[in-house]
Amino acid sequence: MSRSAARENTRLELSRHAARLFLERGVADTTGDDIAAAAGVATRTLWRHFRSKESAVEPLFT
Repeated sequence: MSRSAARENTRLELSRHAARLFLERGVADTTGDDIAAAAGVATRTLWRHFRSKESAVEPLFT
C-alpha cells in the first residue's frame, strides 16, 4: 500500500470513529482524545489529519 493510500485509510478510519462518537455522545461531549483512542492512534495523529474535531467527519460527506 502506498503512503498516500495509507494516509487516506487513516483519515477515513478517524472519520468513522468521530461520526460514531458524535452520534453516541454528542459533539460537545466528544474530545479529540476520545476520537484518537477509539481509532487506536495518538492524539497528535488526529490533529495531523484534521484542523478540528468537527472537521473529522468531512471526508464522509465528500
